[in-house]
Amino acid sequence: MNGSAIFGCSSSKDEAVKILKKAASLYPDFTTSLLDLNEIDDKIHAVDIDPDMADFNGYCVSIEVPEKLY
Repeated sequence: MNGSAIFGCSSSKDEAVKILKKAASLYPDFTTSLLDLNEIDDKIHAVDIDPDMADFNGYCVSIEVPEKLY
């Protein structure tokens, strides 16, 4: 995916929510998402951004640049 990155990961949902808040404050114009890697759709989305996420379980935060900013 162009313009996407994994900002951070955690095995704890509470910690992942903290990471999400930090990412949202640093990148207010970008789309930030909390991905649950136990959910297949979220796992696929994370792996599309970073193939290494296939080996990780837990939660991760993704950042995506909206198309209007390209």
